[in-house]
Amino acid sequence: MTGHEASRGFAAMPAIVLNTAADPAQSKAWLCDVLGVGPGDVDCHLDPPHAYFAWPGGQAELRVDGGGAGASTAHLRVSGDGDLAARALAALAAQVDQNLDPG
Repeated sequence: MTGHEASRGFAAMPAIVLNTAADPAQSKAWLCDVLGVGPGDVDCHLDPPHAYFAWPGGQAELRVDGGGAGASTAHLRVSGDGDLAARALAALAAQVDQNLDPG
């Protein structure tokens, strides 16, 4: 897949980041809104430590690696605009933070 890549650190275990990313109920907040597609248009295949996404006209691959002490690093490759990967990872980070916030 050709496209654009971005990486970002998370203060969450890899399983939390990956499961948040792959959860259809949460994909709208981090992926669909950034892509400009509807939640029903995105297919996801989870194969830890990877998640693969496809939608009409594009695709993405997310890999989440452990960073020790409850941290991880996510690497996202997305077909599309130059900053799409970075914007999607920023939105995923906000979604993960929201899930971890007890309040």
